[in-house]
Amino acid sequence: MYEICGEYNHLEYETFMERNYLILAAKGYLANYAGLPTACWSRIVARCISATAGSVSFFLSLYFVSILHISLVTTGIIIACYGIGTTIGGIISGKLADRISPRIVSISGLLLQSTAFLFFLKITNPYLLMANEFLSGMAAYSFITANSLLVLNQAKQSETEKRKTIHVMYTASNLGIGLGATIVAIFATYGFHYLFLCSSILLFLTAFYLMLWEKPSELINTDINSTLATTDKIQQPTDRKVLWLILSCVFLNGLTLAQLSSTFSIYLAAQFPQLGASAASYMFILNTVLIVFLQTPIGGIFKDSNKFIMAGVGALLVGLGMMLLSFAWVFSIAIIAGFIYTIGEMLFIPMAQLICYQNGAAKKKGQSIGMYQTTYALSVVIGPIIGTHIYHHFGGHVVWYGSGLLGIVCFMLCFLYVKKTTTKLFV
Repeated sequence: MYEICGEYNHLEYETFMERNYLILAAKGYLANYAGLPTACWSRIVARCISATAGSVSFFLSLYFVSILHISLVTTGIIIACYGIGTTIGGIISGKLADRISPRIVSISGLLLQSTAFLFFLKITNPYLLMANEFLSGMAAYSFITANSLLVLNQAKQSETEKRKTIHVMYTASNLGIGLGATIVAIFATYGFHYLFLCSSILLFLTAFYLMLWEKPSELINTDINSTLATTDKIQQPTDRKVLWLILSCVFLNGLTLAQLSSTFSIYLAAQFPQLGASAASYMFILNTVLIVFLQTPIGGIFKDSNKFIMAGVGALLVGLGMMLLSFAWVFSIAIIAGFIYTIGEMLFIPMAQLICYQNGAAKKKGQSIGMYQTTYALSVVIGPIIGTHIYHHFGGHVVWYGSGLLGIVCFMLCFLYVKKTTTKLFV
Protein backbone atom coordinates (compact mmCIF):
# COMPACT_ATOMS: atom_id res chain seq x y z
CA MET A 1 0.00 0.00 0.00
CA TYR A 2 2.82 2.38 0.90
CA GLU A 3 4.54 1.66 -2.43
CA ILE A 4 1.33 2.32 -4.33
CA CYS A 5 0.76 5.61 -2.50
CA GLY A 6 4.38 6.61 -2.95
CA GLU A 7 4.21 5.87 -6.67
CA TYR A 8 0.97 7.84 -6.93
CA ASN A 9 2.49 10.82 -5.13
CA HIS A 10 5.53 10.65 -7.36
CA LEU A 11 3.39 10.69 -10.50
CA GLU A 12 1.35 13.55 -9.07
CA TYR A 13 4.55 15.49 -8.35
CA GLU A 14 5.84 14.91 -11.91
CA THR A 15 2.51 16.09 -13.34
CA PHE A 16 2.64 19.17 -11.13
CA MET A 17 6.20 19.98 -12.26
CA GLU A 18 5.30 19.48 -15.93
CA ARG A 19 2.41 21.91 -15.55
CA ASN A 20 4.73 24.42 -13.91
CA TYR A 21 7.22 24.12 -16.73
CA LEU A 22 4.46 24.63 -19.28
CA ILE A 23 3.14 27.67 -17.41
CA LEU A 24 6.63 29.16 -17.14
CA ALA A 25 7.29 28.47 -20.82
CA ALA A 26 3.99 30.11 -21.78
CA LYS A 27 4.73 33.14 -19.60
CA GLY A 28 8.21 33.41 -21.09
CA TYR A 29 6.79 33.27 -24.61
CA LEU A 30 4.08 35.87 -23.91
CA ALA A 31 6.65 38.16 -22.28
CA ASN A 32 8.06 38.76 -25.77
CA TYR A 33 4.83 40.59 -26.61
CA ALA A 34 4.50 42.58 -23.38
CA GLY A 35 5.35 46.22 -22.75
CA LEU A 36 4.13 47.85 -25.95
CA PRO A 37 1.92 50.97 -25.70
CA THR A 38 -1.80 50.61 -26.35
CA ALA A 39 -1.51 52.87 -29.41
CA CYS A 40 0.96 50.38 -30.89
CA TRP A 41 -1.37 47.43 -30.37
CA SER A 42 -4.35 49.06 -32.07
CA ARG A 43 -2.20 49.71 -35.11
CA ILE A 44 -0.64 46.25 -35.06
CA VAL A 45 -4.14 44.72 -35.04
CA ALA A 46 -5.07 47.03 -37.93
CA ARG A 47 -2.02 45.72 -39.84
CA CYS A 48 -3.15 42.14 -39.24
CA ILE A 49 -6.67 42.92 -40.45
CA SER A 50 -5.44 44.72 -43.57
CA ALA A 51 -3.16 41.77 -44.39
CA THR A 52 -6.11 39.39 -43.97
CA ALA A 53 -8.35 41.44 -46.25
CA GLY A 54 -5.60 42.04 -48.78
CA SER A 55 -4.73 38.34 -49.11
CA VAL A 56 -7.35 37.95 -51.82
CA SER A 57 -4.96 39.90 -54.07
CA PHE A 58 -2.68 36.83 -54.21
CA PHE A 59 -5.47 34.95 -56.01
CA LEU A 60 -6.44 37.62 -58.53
CA SER A 61 -4.59 35.93 -61.39
CA LEU A 62 -6.93 32.94 -60.96
CA TYR A 63 -9.94 35.28 -61.03
CA PHE A 64 -8.77 37.07 -64.18
CA VAL A 65 -8.01 33.87 -66.10
CA SER A 66 -10.73 31.49 -64.87
CA ILE A 67 -13.67 33.85 -64.28
CA LEU A 68 -13.07 36.80 -66.62
CA HIS A 69 -11.31 34.65 -69.27
CA ILE A 70 -8.49 37.16 -69.76
CA SER A 71 -5.37 35.80 -71.45
CA LEU A 72 -2.40 34.80 -69.31
CA VAL A 73 -0.17 37.44 -70.90
CA THR A 74 -2.64 40.24 -70.22
CA THR A 75 -3.15 38.91 -66.69
CA GLY A 76 0.59 39.17 -66.10
CA ILE A 77 0.52 42.83 -67.14
CA ILE A 78 -2.47 43.53 -64.87
CA ILE A 79 -0.70 41.93 -61.90
CA ALA A 80 2.45 43.90 -62.72
CA CYS A 81 0.44 47.12 -62.34
CA TYR A 82 -0.11 46.20 -58.70
CA GLY A 83 3.65 45.99 -58.25
CA ILE A 84 4.14 49.36 -59.90
CA GLY A 85 1.50 50.80 -57.57
CA THR A 86 3.28 49.46 -54.49
CA THR A 87 6.59 50.91 -55.70
CA ILE A 88 5.15 54.38 -56.15
CA GLY A 89 2.86 54.17 -53.12
CA GLY A 90 5.72 53.50 -50.72
CA ILE A 91 7.74 56.61 -51.51
CA ILE A 92 4.77 58.98 -51.98
CA SER A 93 3.06 57.93 -48.76
CA GLY A 94 6.34 58.25 -46.87
CA LYS A 95 6.75 61.87 -47.98
CA LEU A 96 3.09 62.65 -47.25
CA ALA A 97 3.33 61.09 -43.79
CA ASP A 98 6.21 63.45 -42.97
CA ARG A 99 4.39 66.52 -44.27
CA ILE A 100 0.81 65.81 -43.21
CA SER A 101 0.32 63.01 -40.70
CA PRO A 102 0.98 59.26 -40.81
CA ARG A 103 -2.45 58.75 -39.23
CA ILE A 104 -4.27 60.52 -42.07
CA VAL A 105 -2.19 58.80 -44.75
CA SER A 106 -2.71 55.33 -43.25
CA ILE A 107 -6.48 55.75 -42.91
CA SER A 108 -6.68 57.13 -46.46
CA GLY A 109 -4.77 54.06 -47.67
CA LEU A 110 -7.31 51.74 -46.04
CA LEU A 111 -10.22 53.64 -47.58
CA LEU A 112 -8.64 53.63 -51.06
CA GLN A 113 -7.91 49.92 -50.87
CA SER A 114 -11.47 49.28 -49.73
CA THR A 115 -12.72 51.27 -52.74
CA ALA A 116 -10.47 49.32 -55.10
CA PHE A 117 -11.99 46.02 -53.96
CA LEU A 118 -15.46 47.44 -54.60
CA PHE A 119 -14.39 48.36 -58.14
CA PHE A 120 -13.45 44.70 -58.74
CA LEU A 121 -17.14 43.86 -58.35
CA LYS A 122 -18.00 45.72 -61.57
CA ILE A 123 -14.82 46.14 -63.64
CA THR A 124 -14.10 43.59 -66.37
CA ASN A 125 -12.20 45.70 -68.92
CA PRO A 126 -8.45 44.81 -68.84
CA TYR A 127 -7.34 48.46 -69.01
CA LEU A 128 -9.59 49.45 -66.14
CA LEU A 129 -8.38 46.43 -64.20
CA MET A 130 -4.80 47.63 -64.72
CA ALA A 131 -5.72 51.04 -63.31
CA ASN A 132 -7.54 49.45 -60.38
CA GLU A 133 -4.63 47.13 -59.59
CA PHE A 134 -2.33 50.15 -59.63
CA LEU A 135 -4.68 51.93 -57.21
CA SER A 136 -4.91 48.87 -54.99
CA GLY A 137 -1.12 48.46 -54.81
CA MET A 138 -0.54 52.14 -54.11
CA ALA A 139 -3.23 52.16 -51.39
CA ALA A 140 -1.91 48.98 -49.74
CA TYR A 141 1.65 50.28 -49.46
CA SER A 142 0.44 53.72 -48.40
CA PHE A 143 -1.19 52.12 -45.40
CA ILE A 144 1.76 49.81 -44.66
CA THR A 145 4.32 52.64 -44.86
CA ALA A 146 2.39 55.22 -42.82
CA ASN A 147 1.22 52.63 -40.30
CA SER A 148 4.78 51.35 -39.77
CA LEU A 149 5.98 54.90 -39.18
CA LEU A 150 3.18 55.59 -36.71
CA VAL A 151 3.78 52.38 -34.75
CA LEU A 152 7.54 52.99 -34.52
CA ASN A 153 6.90 56.53 -33.33
CA GLN A 154 4.72 55.21 -30.50
CA ALA A 155 7.43 52.88 -29.20
CA LYS A 156 9.64 54.08 -26.38
CA GLN A 157 12.91 55.82 -27.12
CA SER A 158 15.03 52.70 -26.57
CA GLU A 159 16.11 50.69 -29.59
CA THR A 160 15.05 47.49 -27.81
CA GLU A 161 11.43 48.68 -27.74
CA LYS A 162 11.50 49.61 -31.41
CA ARG A 163 12.98 46.22 -32.32
CA LYS A 164 10.21 44.46 -30.42
CA THR A 165 7.61 46.64 -32.15
CA ILE A 166 8.86 45.75 -35.61
CA HIS A 167 9.02 42.03 -34.83
CA VAL A 168 5.47 42.00 -33.44
CA MET A 169 4.21 43.99 -36.42
CA TYR A 170 5.85 41.55 -38.88
CA THR A 171 4.30 38.66 -36.96
CA ALA A 172 0.87 40.30 -37.22
CA SER A 173 1.33 40.83 -40.95
CA ASN A 174 2.15 37.18 -41.61
CA LEU A 175 -0.63 36.03 -39.32
CA GLY A 176 -3.05 38.12 -41.38
CA ILE A 177 -1.75 36.66 -44.63
CA GLY A 178 -2.14 33.14 -43.28
CA LEU A 179 -5.67 33.83 -42.06
CA GLY A 180 -6.58 35.48 -45.36
CA ALA A 181 -5.30 32.56 -47.41
CA THR A 182 -7.29 30.16 -45.22
CA ILE A 183 -10.46 32.25 -45.59
CA VAL A 184 -10.04 32.35 -49.37
CA ALA A 185 -9.57 28.58 -49.50
CA ILE A 186 -12.73 28.01 -47.43
CA PHE A 187 -15.05 30.58 -49.01
CA ALA A 188 -13.78 30.57 -52.61
CA THR A 189 -16.75 28.39 -53.56
CA TYR A 190 -19.05 31.36 -52.90
CA GLY A 191 -17.29 33.30 -55.66
CA PHE A 192 -14.68 36.04 -55.88
CA HIS A 193 -17.29 38.80 -55.74
CA TYR A 194 -18.20 37.65 -52.24
CA LEU A 195 -14.52 37.79 -51.24
CA PHE A 196 -14.08 41.26 -52.77
CA LEU A 197 -17.10 42.57 -50.88
CA CYS A 198 -15.98 41.08 -47.56
CA SER A 199 -12.45 42.47 -47.98
CA SER A 200 -13.81 45.91 -48.82
CA ILE A 201 -16.12 45.94 -45.78
CA LEU A 202 -13.34 44.72 -43.47
CA LEU A 203 -10.94 47.44 -44.63
CA PHE A 204 -13.62 50.12 -44.37
CA LEU A 205 -14.56 49.09 -40.83
CA THR A 206 -10.89 49.15 -39.81
CA ALA A 207 -10.51 52.67 -41.20
CA PHE A 208 -13.77 53.69 -39.53
CA TYR A 209 -12.55 52.37 -36.18
CA LEU A 210 -9.25 54.25 -36.46
CA MET A 211 -11.07 57.46 -37.39
CA LEU A 212 -13.57 57.36 -34.52
CA TRP A 213 -11.96 55.54 -31.60
CA GLU A 214 -8.26 56.23 -32.04
CA LYS A 215 -7.25 59.34 -30.05
CA PRO A 216 -4.99 61.56 -32.17
CA SER A 217 -3.92 63.51 -29.07
CA GLU A 218 -2.27 60.38 -27.67
CA LEU A 219 -0.26 59.68 -30.82
CA ILE A 220 3.31 60.85 -31.32
CA ASN A 221 3.72 61.93 -34.93
CA THR A 222 7.42 62.67 -34.83
CA ASP A 223 10.44 61.01 -33.34
CA ILE A 224 12.59 64.08 -32.77
CA ASN A 225 13.13 63.39 -29.08
CA SER A 226 14.53 59.94 -29.68
CA THR A 227 16.79 61.36 -32.36
CA LEU A 228 18.17 64.14 -30.18
CA ALA A 229 18.38 62.23 -26.91
CA THR A 230 18.53 58.55 -27.76
CA THR A 231 19.04 56.02 -25.02
CA ASP A 232 20.53 53.44 -27.37
CA LYS A 233 23.78 51.88 -26.30
CA ILE A 234 25.38 52.90 -29.57
CA GLN A 235 24.66 56.22 -31.24
CA GLN A 236 23.01 55.58 -34.59
CA PRO A 237 24.76 57.04 -37.65
CA THR A 238 22.85 59.48 -39.80
CA ASP A 239 25.10 59.26 -42.87
CA ARG A 240 22.94 58.68 -45.95
CA LYS A 241 25.55 56.20 -47.17
CA VAL A 242 24.26 53.85 -44.48
CA LEU A 243 20.74 54.19 -45.81
CA TRP A 244 21.85 53.41 -49.36
CA LEU A 245 23.91 50.45 -48.12
CA ILE A 246 20.97 48.80 -46.38
CA LEU A 247 18.61 49.65 -49.24
CA SER A 248 21.03 47.89 -51.60
CA CYS A 249 20.82 44.82 -49.36
CA VAL A 250 17.02 45.11 -49.28
CA PHE A 251 16.92 45.11 -53.07
CA LEU A 252 19.37 42.21 -53.49
CA ASN A 253 17.69 40.11 -50.80
CA GLY A 254 14.29 41.03 -52.23
CA LEU A 255 15.33 39.56 -55.59
CA THR A 256 15.84 36.23 -53.81
CA LEU A 257 12.62 36.38 -51.78
CA ALA A 258 10.72 37.31 -54.95
CA GLN A 259 11.44 33.81 -56.28
CA LEU A 260 8.92 32.49 -53.76
CA SER A 261 6.16 33.86 -55.98
CA SER A 262 7.64 32.66 -59.29
CA THR A 263 10.36 30.04 -59.83
CA PHE A 264 10.10 28.50 -56.36
CA SER A 265 6.81 26.65 -56.90
CA ILE A 266 7.78 25.66 -60.46
CA TYR A 267 11.04 24.13 -59.27
CA LEU A 268 9.48 22.21 -56.39
CA ALA A 269 6.71 20.82 -58.61
CA ALA A 270 9.31 19.58 -61.11
CA GLN A 271 11.66 18.27 -58.40
CA PHE A 272 8.89 16.42 -56.52
CA PRO A 273 6.29 15.43 -59.14
CA GLN A 274 4.62 13.06 -56.69
CA LEU A 275 3.64 16.10 -54.61
CA GLY A 276 2.99 18.52 -57.46
CA ALA A 277 1.63 21.90 -56.39
CA SER A 278 1.29 20.64 -52.82
CA ALA A 279 5.07 20.84 -52.39
CA ALA A 280 5.04 24.63 -52.59
CA SER A 281 1.91 24.79 -50.42
CA TYR A 282 3.62 22.85 -47.63
CA MET A 283 6.61 25.19 -47.81
CA PHE A 284 4.44 28.30 -47.64
CA ILE A 285 2.59 26.87 -44.64
CA LEU A 286 5.94 26.17 -42.94
CA ASN A 287 7.08 29.73 -43.66
CA THR A 288 3.92 31.28 -42.21
CA VAL A 289 3.81 29.08 -39.10
CA LEU A 290 7.47 29.71 -38.26
CA ILE A 291 7.11 33.47 -38.62
CA VAL A 292 3.88 33.68 -36.61
CA PHE A 293 5.24 31.66 -33.67
CA LEU A 294 8.97 32.44 -33.71
CA GLN A 295 9.36 35.96 -35.14
CA THR A 296 8.89 37.88 -31.88
CA PRO A 297 10.80 35.41 -29.63
CA ILE A 298 13.75 35.48 -32.01
CA GLY A 299 13.66 39.25 -31.85
CA GLY A 300 13.88 38.97 -28.06
CA ILE A 301 16.82 36.59 -28.22
CA PHE A 302 18.85 38.94 -30.43
CA LYS A 303 17.56 42.20 -28.93
CA ASP A 304 21.08 43.34 -27.95
CA SER A 305 22.87 42.16 -31.08
CA ASN A 306 24.29 44.52 -33.68
CA LYS A 307 21.46 45.10 -36.11
CA PHE A 308 23.76 45.38 -39.15
CA ILE A 309 25.28 41.99 -38.35
CA MET A 310 21.80 40.54 -37.83
CA ALA A 311 20.64 41.95 -41.16
CA GLY A 312 23.74 40.52 -42.86
CA VAL A 313 23.32 37.10 -41.25
CA GLY A 314 19.63 37.14 -42.16
CA ALA A 315 20.37 37.86 -45.83
CA LEU A 316 23.05 35.15 -45.81
CA LEU A 317 20.63 32.57 -44.39
CA VAL A 318 18.01 33.50 -46.99
CA GLY A 319 20.55 32.97 -49.76
CA LEU A 320 21.99 29.75 -48.32
CA GLY A 321 18.51 28.36 -47.68
CA MET A 322 17.57 28.93 -51.30
CA MET A 323 20.89 27.49 -52.49
CA LEU A 324 20.22 24.33 -50.47
CA LEU A 325 17.26 23.66 -52.77
CA SER A 326 19.79 22.61 -55.42
CA PHE A 327 20.69 19.65 -53.19
CA ALA A 328 17.11 18.74 -52.27
CA TRP A 329 16.87 15.25 -53.74
CA VAL A 330 14.35 14.40 -51.01
CA PHE A 331 11.60 16.67 -49.69
CA SER A 332 12.99 16.63 -46.14
CA ILE A 333 16.00 18.61 -47.40
CA ALA A 334 13.64 21.14 -48.96
CA ILE A 335 11.95 21.45 -45.55
CA ILE A 336 15.35 22.19 -43.97
CA ALA A 337 16.01 24.75 -46.70
CA GLY A 338 12.64 26.36 -45.94
CA PHE A 339 13.47 26.53 -42.25
CA ILE A 340 16.83 28.20 -42.98
CA TYR A 341 15.57 30.88 -45.38
CA THR A 342 12.59 31.61 -43.11
CA ILE A 343 14.89 32.23 -40.12
CA GLY A 344 16.93 34.50 -42.40
CA GLU A 345 13.80 36.35 -43.46
CA MET A 346 12.82 36.86 -39.82
CA LEU A 347 16.22 38.35 -39.03
CA PHE A 348 16.72 40.48 -42.13
CA ILE A 349 13.42 42.23 -42.83
CA PRO A 350 12.75 43.72 -39.36
CA MET A 351 16.41 44.79 -38.94
CA ALA A 352 16.55 46.38 -42.39
CA GLN A 353 13.36 48.32 -41.70
CA LEU A 354 14.66 49.49 -38.32
CA ILE A 355 17.97 50.64 -39.84
CA CYS A 356 16.10 52.63 -42.50
CA TYR A 357 13.89 54.22 -39.85
CA GLN A 358 16.77 55.17 -37.56
CA ASN A 359 18.92 56.57 -40.34
CA GLY A 360 16.24 58.93 -41.58
CA ALA A 361 16.44 62.58 -40.62
CA ALA A 362 14.30 63.70 -37.65
CA LYS A 363 11.52 65.03 -39.86
CA LYS A 364 11.98 62.50 -42.69
CA LYS A 365 11.37 59.19 -40.95
CA GLY A 366 8.38 58.54 -43.19
CA GLN A 367 10.49 59.10 -46.29
CA SER A 368 13.05 56.58 -45.02
CA ILE A 369 10.36 53.96 -44.34
CA GLY A 370 8.86 54.76 -47.74
CA MET A 371 12.23 54.20 -49.43
CA TYR A 372 12.47 50.83 -47.71
CA GLN A 373 8.98 49.80 -48.86
CA THR A 374 9.58 51.10 -52.39
CA THR A 375 12.94 49.31 -52.71
CA TYR A 376 11.46 46.03 -51.53
CA ALA A 377 8.43 46.43 -53.82
CA LEU A 378 10.73 47.14 -56.77
CA SER A 379 12.72 43.98 -56.10
CA VAL A 380 9.48 41.97 -55.94
CA VAL A 381 8.53 43.34 -59.39
CA ILE A 382 11.95 42.80 -61.01
CA GLY A 383 12.87 39.56 -59.20
CA PRO A 384 10.35 37.26 -60.93
CA ILE A 385 11.30 38.66 -64.34
CA ILE A 386 15.01 37.98 -63.79
CA GLY A 387 14.38 34.67 -62.03
CA THR A 388 12.08 33.19 -64.67
CA HIS A 389 14.46 34.31 -67.45
CA ILE A 390 17.42 32.58 -65.79
CA TYR A 391 15.31 29.54 -64.95
CA HIS A 392 14.13 29.20 -68.55
CA HIS A 393 17.59 29.49 -70.11
CA PHE A 394 19.90 27.96 -67.48
CA GLY A 395 17.74 25.95 -65.08
CA GLY A 396 16.70 26.21 -61.45
CA HIS A 397 20.11 25.35 -60.00
CA VAL A 398 21.58 28.56 -61.42
CA VAL A 399 18.76 30.56 -59.80
CA TRP A 400 19.49 29.05 -56.38
CA TYR A 401 23.26 29.40 -56.65
CA GLY A 402 22.70 33.01 -57.69
CA SER A 403 20.50 33.48 -54.61
CA GLY A 404 23.30 32.14 -52.43
CA LEU A 405 25.73 34.57 -54.03
CA LEU A 406 23.40 37.51 -53.38
CA GLY A 407 23.15 36.46 -49.73
CA ILE A 408 26.94 36.39 -49.41
CA VAL A 409 27.24 39.84 -51.01
CA CYS A 410 24.68 41.31 -48.56
CA PHE A 411 26.46 39.74 -45.60
CA MET A 412 29.84 41.09 -46.68
CA LEU A 413 28.43 44.60 -47.18
CA CYS A 414 26.97 44.65 -43.66
CA PHE A 415 30.00 42.96 -42.07
CA LEU A 416 32.53 45.28 -43.70
CA TYR A 417 30.49 48.33 -42.69
CA VAL A 418 30.37 47.23 -39.05
CA LYS A 419 34.06 46.32 -39.06
CA LYS A 420 34.90 49.75 -40.45
CA THR A 421 32.80 51.71 -37.95
CA THR A 422 33.10 49.74 -34.68
CA THR A 423 35.12 47.00 -33.05
CA LYS A 424 32.01 45.58 -31.32
CA LEU A 425 30.60 43.33 -34.00
CA PHE A 426 28.00 41.45 -32.01
CA VAL A 427 26.62 43.98 -29.51
